[in-house]
Amino acid sequence: MTLKELCPNGIPFGSLLLCVLAAVLYACMLVQMAEPRAAGDAVVGQAFGVLFTVAGLWIVLAALVIAAAVFGKMPRWTWLAIILVPLAAVATVIALDAVSSDHDAMMVFPICLPVIVAGAGVQGRLQRPPGSGRSQLALWAGVAVLSLGALLGAS
Repeated sequence: MTLKELCPNGIPFGSLLLCVLAAVLYACMLVQMAEPRAAGDAVVGQAFGVLFTVAGLWIVLAALVIAAAVFGKMPRWTWLAIILVPLAAVATVIALDAVSSDHDAMMVFPICLPVIVAGAGVQGRLQRPPGSGRSQLALWAGVAVLSLGALLGAS
């Protein structure tokens, strides 16, 4: 598939910019996850740094999904993203809190959820190839399952 077939209305520079910004924030989140826990009052500063990074990441991802819904070719049933994106954001924060409490198995959720949501947003923004409705369904089902797994696993 050529670039002209994939983007008949031109290259979506706004969505590409959102992807780059999301990638930078995602990398910052991964670095902050890998840092050892600080001691004393530095824990509060470290927690605020992670909170602002994760909030920024999910705001950018929500904007990417909104751009895909408005300007792209997302299937009509993807209105469920209105529920799933905030659910995934909350699940990411809860999983990051569990990781900071030495539940290392919860690390899979903050690593996978932003990538899947970004993939759904990018795929929805591009020209819809045949069968992409099923792949969108698989992506959003993965977001739902991982979000619920993070929420249940933290309890």
